[in-house]
Amino acid sequence: MDLFVMAVPLSNRHRLGLWKMGGTKVWDIEVAKTVEGSTEQSHSILNTASGLQIAVAHDPSRLSFHSVHNGAELRSIPLRIPQKRLDGIWWMQGPDPIEPDGVTKLLRREGNVMLPLLDALSDDTSSTSAPIYSIKKPKGGAASTQRKSILPSELEKFPTLPPDPIAASISNVSATAAQAKSKDIIPARTERRDRSLENTVVVTSDDKGMLYLFLEGSYPLGEASLGFPCTIPSLHRPSPSSPFFTHPKRTRPNAPCTSPTPVMFRFPLLESQSLKNVAKVSTTVRTLLSYIIKVLEEMRKAWFGTESLEGGRDVGRKWIKVLEEQERMFDGATSKTNPIWELTNLLFTGKTSGAMREFLGGHGKLSERGMAQWESTVQGSLTILQESAERRVSPACERLIIVLEEVRGWAVWSQQYAPYMFARAEIDECLALCHRAIELSEWLSKTAEIEFERFHEFMRWMKAETSRVTDGVVGDLRAPTYDPLEVSEYLDHGLLSSSLDKWFVGPVPQLNPSEVVRPSIPRSMADLLAEVNTVVDEEGEDPWRPSNSSFDSPFPPGLSQVHAPLEDLDRNLVALANELAVKCAAVFDRAAGATGRQAIVEGSSKSASRFVSPKSSRRSLTPPPMPSEQSKILFRDRLVIGSSNDDDSDDKQNTCTEYIAVVRRTSRGANSDKRSLVIFSLHYENSEMEGEPSEIGYCVFECRAEESNSGDENQGSSSHELEVLDLAFFDNDTLLMVTRTIEPGLDETGLGRAFLMSVPYREASYKDISTEGTSSLEELADTALQLELSPNPLPVNRARLLNCCSTGATATLAVNGRENRRCACVVEESGQLGEVFDIDAEGDDDEDEAEDGDEGGSQAEREEADGMEE
Repeated sequence: MDLFVMAVPLSNRHRLGLWKMGGTKVWDIEVAKTVEGSTEQSHSILNTASGLQIAVAHDPSRLSFHSVHNGAELRSIPLRIPQKRLDGIWWMQGPDPIEPDGVTKLLRREGNVMLPLLDALSDDTSSTSAPIYSIKKPKGGAASTQRKSILPSELEKFPTLPPDPIAASISNVSATAAQAKSKDIIPARTERRDRSLENTVVVTSDDKGMLYLFLEGSYPLGEASLGFPCTIPSLHRPSPSSPFFTHPKRTRPNAPCTSPTPVMFRFPLLESQSLKNVAKVSTTVRTLLSYIIKVLEEMRKAWFGTESLEGGRDVGRKWIKVLEEQERMFDGATSKTNPIWELTNLLFTGKTSGAMREFLGGHGKLSERGMAQWESTVQGSLTILQESAERRVSPACERLIIVLEEVRGWAVWSQQYAPYMFARAEIDECLALCHRAIELSEWLSKTAEIEFERFHEFMRWMKAETSRVTDGVVGDLRAPTYDPLEVSEYLDHGLLSSSLDKWFVGPVPQLNPSEVVRPSIPRSMADLLAEVNTVVDEEGEDPWRPSNSSFDSPFPPGLSQVHAPLEDLDRNLVALANELAVKCAAVFDRAAGATGRQAIVEGSSKSASRFVSPKSSRRSLTPPPMPSEQSKILFRDRLVIGSSNDDDSDDKQNTCTEYIAVVRRTSRGANSDKRSLVIFSLHYENSEMEGEPSEIGYCVFECRAEESNSGDENQGSSSHELEVLDLAFFDNDTLLMVTRTIEPGLDETGLGRAFLMSVPYREASYKDISTEGTSSLEELADTALQLELSPNPLPVNRARLLNCCSTGATATLAVNGRENRRCACVVEESGQLGEVFDIDAEGDDDEDEAEDGDEGGSQAEREEADGMEE
């Protein structure tokens, strides 16, 4: 199925749509977001090599990646570049991946599993896969269905590759609850990752000459600058291991300046294994941190509740409030009530008041069903706290320590990891926070377990008292089936208030529990007997009553004899996890920019070096005065690997030729402007485009086409001047151009007929030209026009009459010259009308049709603006 993607601005609503070649719309979404009251704009779109993702560049500066299945936004990368606008986007293939070595293998889970998988998050257990091209988004676009993220802003901007939970020892989202708990099998993935993104680089540029690189379209690699404000109209990489090449363009009033030969960007770290290691570790750290924060959020919701879910913390308060209302009904509205004292009196004396009997008898809504709901809610919340802290938060912190210890080793390995600027002191702070989180998690697990036991005894007592009231034997004391001391502790420290709140509120913990308590030291039997004899011999002391004792104090394992400050110790795990995310983000955000910091910018030839050199920039970048129309020149280029002839020898195949097409206007006469197409060929003897080009050639074509007047035999043929709206290199042989005739006799508002023309550029005759004395491509084009005294008309192979482009000053042409997908799409300036051509299917007509100017091919599909907004 042949498809094409179209981005259209309609009334400040930028929309992205997937269409079939026949004109049928597959999906259509709104991609623009509202930022600070203004709607952002979309400038560039790019499809990945696999065709599974679509990248969109926005203003304010943001990159978004969308699924080709339904247009859903997969991820968004905001760029902090104020007063700059993204201008282009490219997808580059990197070298073949290198097999990891050393500790990096720990992150890979093929073969033997190093660590058991952590339970998957409940929010991720639902599958989002759907048949391809079958999902329709609800009205309002994909942005309207997004939920607000609970992750801190530092974690949202954390440098990361596309997420891979398995690499972080986290169960895949496709695992069922039974599989996740059994740990017997590793669940298979239902949603396949786009493997074509591996080892690729997404590059985008702004209008100030900055390049921004993203490994696999996600991990930021920093930025590189040419050192002066300019735009980057195109970017190439002849091979996966070669530098990046571009022709930067400076735009001055009425005088654009484009480098005549390429300028090189070298990124030494891009092919290094250390970059892959740092990116994978950064992804794992980010995955574990987000996992910890999301688990803590689940625990907080289970304990405190939400708008639609009752938490275990507030159930007891609700029933105490019911008991308080019952007491006011019996004792008067103005009397003071104390439900806790009434419950304590009932516990130790068995005496009940009328309000208490009414409450326990079910008339206060505490029925058997209400008590069962109370018990299940609180026990469920405490179970989530205990198991999540012990089985999820603490193990995730342990895995985080393993990874950070590896990064700590990189901090002292200056030969390999010095460019990443890892600071050992910062990593030690992160490790200290991880150890603190483990201690607090174990403390929380123990506290939740103790409160669970106390609540269990409390509910046994409540059921016993309810049974006594129901049986009418209130004054008869029965043998207790519960522990009254545990019930008393829960009445005092669990029913209305609980110490579990401290793990979710308060400031960031600054101390570990082990730093304020004295660990128990193993002692010999002889020392213990000596201490017992000393206590027995002391007069006035009760030997059976220890001076410092605590009943089931919820200390961390192995700790006892708490100091006084422990009860007031800050233990907010949520704040601690957010602080850990901030600290880790500072470490890995700085490391992610190493590739950009190590970038090398240089000219591939003398002319390009003069263009880049700051010393000669003012002198060499000042071209002669030009007409105002020259500021809107069209510039396109293409790389062709191999010889231009049929020689298939290895030496010829290792060469590279860059073709550059420029449309210029030249004054020929007093009142006539002629448009010309100038094509340059820069030939290199190596496929890496290293060094000076061995040959620089040019050919000039006048933007004019001959049309035979078949309707009048007395007239031969007429010549039409052509206005070039857009052009693009279709393949290694053909250049496609969107042109419009300049009809004689029409005023300035009159528009001629529009055509899609195919021009063979590779077989043209190129003449040698020198770049000496020229500092811009515009100057070189003017020199070529002066040398070519009588340019030929365009050698049009075929011209297709367009139904669109009848209005507007510009048009947009997108082409795909790959085998079996050879098509072209033309959209007029308004974005409301467009046509799609299958080049191969429509290229079998007679060659005379191109010369006659007839319409070659079927009428293209057109879509009105209201159809775009369905």
